[in-house]
Amino acid sequence: MLRINSILNLPGFTIKKASGTNPLFLEVEYRLIPRCVYCQGKNLRKKTTFIRQVRHESIGHRQTILRFKAHKFYCRDCYRYFNQRFPGIGKRQRATEHLRRQIFHQHTQGISQADLAKQFKLGKATIERWYHQHDVLAYKEIDTRPCPSVLGIDEHFFSKKQGHATTLCDLRKHKIFDEVKGRSPKELAAYLEALPGREKVKVICIDLSSNYRALIKRAISPTRKSLLIASMSFA
Repeated sequence: MLRINSILNLPGFTIKKASGTNPLFLEVEYRLIPRCVYCQGKNLRKKTTFIRQVRHESIGHRQTILRFKAHKFYCRDCYRYFNQRFPGIGKRQRATEHLRRQIFHQHTQGISQADLAKQFKLGKATIERWYHQHDVLAYKEIDTRPCPSVLGIDEHFFSKKQGHATTLCDLRKHKIFDEVKGRSPKELAAYLEALPGREKVKVICIDLSSNYRALIKRAISPTRKSLLIASMSFA
């Protein structure tokens, strides 16, 4: 991919023309071979052509709008009509996934809906909807992650209102894997029993709490004898 096209971060698109300042209008072209959205076949007949215009993530401090040709195809293999789909751009969406992700991260970092609405010239309801949609996707990604093979479990005091929380760490990558409210076996058993990949855990490091040891034997390794449980003081 040419360096000038890499700023788009959209596979298959190339920049043909740029105009304007803020917003920056980019005439782009999709060069990959289209496929049927139903059967993935390539034996297509072009029915109609139309222009799509979608907002894209900012380049520098300038808002970006993409314009490109799209087609309605007829598939000769499965005999169905469909509008062309593009990677990183949802069906009938007027903004790329990159722009939605940019707004999600900026809102997460503390920029208000009003400021984002003013900056991107969008409605606050739109920003809130995009934020919640991306939040659901982010949660699904976290919820389906496999459990680390080397797991660290420790508790910490969260707040007077919320009480204690339990932190699970991937000790091989030195990263936090997840955080769960509570510390008692009753509060954590259901979470651990539903944890994807818990059967592949090889080493668990915990503090000297007998509650954690009993919980692990019950929820993670009820029938395993090869699991190493290392107890140590983190003080």
